Formats: sequence, C-alpha cells, structure tokens
Amino acid sequence: MAHLVSTVRDLEKRGVAFKVLTEQGVDIDTSTPAGRLIFGIFASLAEFERDLIRERVMAGLSSARARGRRGGAPYKMTTQLPPYSLIAIYTKFTQYG
Repeated sequence: MAHLVSTVRDLEKRGVAFKVLTEQGVDIDTSTPAGRLIFGIFASLAEFERDLIRERVMAGLSSARARGRRGGAPYKMTTQLPPYSLIAIYTKFTQYG
C-alpha cells in the first residue's frame, strides 16, 4: 500500500490525478479534496489491517513454538537414508551409473 500511496503522490507532483473508474459508489478522485481524504482513509485502513494480520500471525507462531511445534517442511535428508544418499551429501557427485 505504501508503494501505491507514493506512486499517487509522485503522479500528483507531475499534475496527474488518480481516479477510480470501476468501483461504483466509491468516488476516489485525488484531484478533489474529498477524493484525497477518501484515498487517505482507505490507505490508512489497509495499512492498519495489514499490521493486524502480521501481529496475529506472529502471535500464532509464538504460541505454536511455546507448544513445541516447529514450522516449515520436515527434513528430507537424515542419517537413516541409504548409503548412496549419504555419499551424495558429502561429495560433489550427485549422479551415479
């Protein structure tokens, strides 16, 4: 969202206004004071929502760690693999035959 806001501000400096054409009922036109207000409100709400989502995800990950859970895919290479797999791990050769 920050990129969109900075892009609209850069366009505004060049004398270009941003206007939403597809959404009906939402009059966002940055050439008017009301349009700039609505754009700013929507940008602030989007940033707020993004921060809330990030906060919830971080809390969920922290809670999972506290319960002993780890994220990510399980390890594929273990010491119980057949010998040719271990050779491939410790040498530069990965093709056999």
